[in-house]
Amino acid sequence: MNNSMAIPASASNGAPAYIDPQYHIDPRKKPDENSDIYSLGVIFWELTSGTPSFGNAENRFIICIQILQGYREEVIPNTPSDYAELYKCCWDSDPQKRPSLDEILEVLDEISSEKAAEFITNSNRQPKPILTKDNSHDLLSVESSAKIIEEPDFKVSCTKSLFRPRSFQKSVESSKLKAQGIVYFAAKNYEGSLEFLNKSLSINPNDADALKFRGITYFKLKNYEKSLTDLTKSLNSIKNDAVALIFRGQVYYTLGHYKESLYDLNKSLELDPNNPFALRCRGQTYHMLNHYEESLADLNKSLKYDLNNADTLRSRGQTYYELKLYEESLADLDRSIELEPNNAITLRSRGQTYYMLERYEESLGDLTKSIEIDPNNTVALIFRGQSYFKMKKYEESLADFTKTLEIDSDNVIALRFSGEIYFKLGKFAESLKNLEIPLKIDENDVGALQIRSQIYYKQKEYVNSLKDLDKALELDPKNANLLRSRGQAHYCLEKYIDSLGDFTDSLKIEPDNAFTLRCRGQAYYMMKNYEESLADLNKSIELEPEDAVALRFRGQTYYMLNRYDEYDVDLTRLSKINPDNAAILKSIEKEHMIDNYNKWLENAISQQHIRKFDYNEFETFKRIGEGGFGTVFKAEWKYHGLPVVIKSLKDNMRQEFFKELQILLKVSFHPNINHFYGVTKDPETGIYSLVLQYAEGGNLRGYLRVNFPKLQWSDKLRIAKEIAQGLMFLHNNNVAHRDLHSKNVLVHEDKMMIADFGLSRQINEPSITSGAHGMPAYREPQCFNNPSYIIDLRSDIYSFGVILWEISSGRPPFQSFELEASIVVHIFQGNREIPVEGTPSEYTNLYVKCWDSDPDKRPNIKSVYETLNQFNPRPEKPTPQPSKGWLDDAILNEQIKYYDYNEFSNFKKIGEGMFGSVYKSELRNPKINVVLKYLSIDASFDDDVAKKLIKEIQFLQEFTSHPNVVKFYGITTDPSNSYIMVFQSAEDGNLREYFKKNFTKLQWIDKLHIAKEIAMGLVYLHENDLIHRNLHPKNILVHEKKIMITDFGLYKLVNEVLKNSNTTSQEMPEYKEPECLKDFSYERDKKSDIYSFGVILWEISSGKPPFQSMPKYSIPIHIFQGNRESPVEGTAAEYVELYTKCWDEDPTKRPDIKSVIDILDKLIDNEETKA
Repeated sequence: MNNSMAIPASASNGAPAYIDPQYHIDPRKKPDENSDIYSLGVIFWELTSGTPSFGNAENRFIICIQILQGYREEVIPNTPSDYAELYKCCWDSDPQKRPSLDEILEVLDEISSEKAAEFITNSNRQPKPILTKDNSHDLLSVESSAKIIEEPDFKVSCTKSLFRPRSFQKSVESSKLKAQGIVYFAAKNYEGSLEFLNKSLSINPNDADALKFRGITYFKLKNYEKSLTDLTKSLNSIKNDAVALIFRGQVYYTLGHYKESLYDLNKSLELDPNNPFALRCRGQTYHMLNHYEESLADLNKSLKYDLNNADTLRSRGQTYYELKLYEESLADLDRSIELEPNNAITLRSRGQTYYMLERYEESLGDLTKSIEIDPNNTVALIFRGQSYFKMKKYEESLADFTKTLEIDSDNVIALRFSGEIYFKLGKFAESLKNLEIPLKIDENDVGALQIRSQIYYKQKEYVNSLKDLDKALELDPKNANLLRSRGQAHYCLEKYIDSLGDFTDSLKIEPDNAFTLRCRGQAYYMMKNYEESLADLNKSIELEPEDAVALRFRGQTYYMLNRYDEYDVDLTRLSKINPDNAAILKSIEKEHMIDNYNKWLENAISQQHIRKFDYNEFETFKRIGEGGFGTVFKAEWKYHGLPVVIKSLKDNMRQEFFKELQILLKVSFHPNINHFYGVTKDPETGIYSLVLQYAEGGNLRGYLRVNFPKLQWSDKLRIAKEIAQGLMFLHNNNVAHRDLHSKNVLVHEDKMMIADFGLSRQINEPSITSGAHGMPAYREPQCFNNPSYIIDLRSDIYSFGVILWEISSGRPPFQSFELEASIVVHIFQGNREIPVEGTPSEYTNLYVKCWDSDPDKRPNIKSVYETLNQFNPRPEKPTPQPSKGWLDDAILNEQIKYYDYNEFSNFKKIGEGMFGSVYKSELRNPKINVVLKYLSIDASFDDDVAKKLIKEIQFLQEFTSHPNVVKFYGITTDPSNSYIMVFQSAEDGNLREYFKKNFTKLQWIDKLHIAKEIAMGLVYLHENDLIHRNLHPKNILVHEKKIMITDFGLYKLVNEVLKNSNTTSQEMPEYKEPECLKDFSYERDKKSDIYSFGVILWEISSGKPPFQSMPKYSIPIHIFQGNRESPVEGTAAEYVELYTKCWDEDPTKRPDIKSVIDILDKLIDNEETKA
């Protein structure tokens, strides 16, 4: 039938002869009582004829047309006139003219029993033909039977098989009662229907129609045993009653007797092969017998005749589900729900399908709605629990499984999943307890065995884990997950061959499982089969590019294969993805390297390539500073009467020690290279130290500061040429220094010597990236924007260009900049230092070429040296020296609280501060713990700086009475007359350290209070017109859970002092506003502190430092380009909005500190209200 001949939707859902004409006109019209009255009228006519209405029609479409044209069946001869008038009124086209059910019952009561008896006995029972009949198939019986059993909005539509012509020997009263039972059934009053049918059967107990109808009524009332009895008795009288067979099949289906159900439905379909209801019922029965293909065939055929039947669509959707055709399942279930939006079974089924498609949010939505309708359905609860589980919402998942167990305490699935959730939550005891019952019920429960094996594995009980896995694999030998898990247990027991076998078997089943490939790669690695390991790890990483463990093991494998370039790439990539795994990889590299270096050193000593001196040959050790990788001491060499440098190494810098040793062994005999004598070994620690030439003139930075006024251009050229000669020697030996600056050039008897080769590398060694070492003023711009940039010989030329400028100026590059980060941005933007007036143009042109942004345009060192040799500088006048001795007089004349040094005891060094070392100590009177901060500055600074220092110290005394500000007590001097500032001690360290230890214990309300206390300290400073200028977590201390700001007021002064000193400012660019990076002269104000506080607010929410995975000198560029940290998942939106406003690029858009406190107060109030 084409679209133009389509039957209206309402007509296709039931026998059209019984459907109110209103629904043929408008299929969207909702059924009501009047539509049922129309159907009753047609049924009443059928009771007089014994045949279906319009039974001779060729098809449904014709029936619809005839009814819409006003045609009705003719009155059967001898029908009582009252009865005929009754059904005519019932099927009137105007719904308003149809009688009510009460009126119908009243008329039926008034009809004479005698007339009815006479009519039933003598009636012809043949309808007057209206349409020609081709005797094909009567579709009406199919539709009506479907309506009787399933449709909730049942419209009475009895078929030819419901009331058959028979000899009416029984009393008229029985027929009348039966008819009244039908009327009550039509009104869905099943109890009333049952009452009249019982009375009818008490008169005529063998009335097959009454028995059948009562059996259907019992079915509706869910009294299946009585339904079965009545339907069986009816079928004993009429064996081939298709409707009775369908309903008995349904009863058997409901009782779980699927074979008996199938027998009845097969027989029914022999009588009526295309009945959609019978086809659907048989399809459902096949489904329960796991005959899914047969089920699908029946359901497809049923839907051919009844296209929009919600139940059939649901059933087919469930069958597709069992066949794992989830998209087809979803399509049917979607259509079914459109027809019946609140069907709990269909919603549950679609939720299950979404689950299988891994669409867990949609699964949750359907299952939740299903549970709202049917709260105690364990299947829906279990699937919702599984959806929550997949979304890692373990608490919600556990709640669903717990409710399931309240309904069904022995539900194995719920117990097993509860056990797995407890396992995920680390509650192993509860997990094992939940798994006991499933394993008692079925000791061969593979799922429970697998989970228990995982618990044992986590508890490192690998033998017990293996026992469960062995048993599980006996039952399910082709389970890839079980094989992999057993492989992991073997691996942990160092049974690598067994492990390899299990991983290989697992991969035969799941060849593209990234995790299993990684595991096998690890096993190959442990067996030193590095090529095989690499093959598996490569494939694993192709499938899971962000797998940190796979990257780490591949990095290790590359290293063992001496493929260092690939190792570096994996290490760099890993640093971004997972810094912890990167650290492990780096430590493994160091272990292998140190082992090799130890062997190399011992061999070099035994071969006398390196001299080893007894540690007792050295005496009078004096610490003179910190090198790049260790502590530097000056010592006396007893038997030679020489001062030497003993350079020890930090625990984590042994690799760099040996690298430097190898370089020194190769180049240290040049006069412009710091001389290397040999090594010595501390007998107590077993650690080697380098023995180096002592340079009495210090480093070039200090030398220029003291001697520059006396230097002529001839002296400056000599200095430049000597450094160039040393660098040329390094480069001729294929050694790149990689950290050349004025502090790594030493001066001994006015001779320049390049020193500190801790970062140096031979050109043919593994490529080393720029990292975050060194001094940024001497670093080429590429290092800042590209952390993986490879430093080479041309990098040394850039650094030497900056040193050439420093030699011409007598001062450090960019000394007016407060922040190293500002220097980074300044250089990155293409800026360099300005040539000093009076510098020879040839000299200026040389260093400008050296520091060119394009490495390829820089000259090589030989060309630089040759150019220097050609200079013939003019003599110049010396400049006056700065005055000395200001600090002592200035402090003694001011009113500052002074403490005698002898009042302090129990000194313990705890770090380095802005001016020097920091110690913890005890003050005797009053007896309190204090922090002592050295002012390690010399006496060559001008009076202006001294006055500012005094002023700031006085200011500290006056403004440190606030509970959220660290107290300043006064000044003391040690026996060497070094000045020390005395501050309140904070027992819990700084905020960064506090978070490392306590962050996981903190609730959100605790974090808000921390933020509030910092803000309170900051508002105190700002109200007193104090600007911190260097606010970050290391300048925020924690004492007995009280938060206190420290190091305020001194930062600006420190930077002024440091411009002239050898000390480096301790700054943290992550907390600096972009304006400071763009403009080195930018004057910081209160808004600057707000920016820093915004970054701290983010850190409070995350518990980690900002940009922690980025190299140090990449951070300023990142911020300069407008980037900020991303909000931490789960952070309150109002809090995110607050710190986003604080770190706004535009200072004018940042809130003041009082506004910040107001918002924090509201957040705290909201949180306390929730609690």
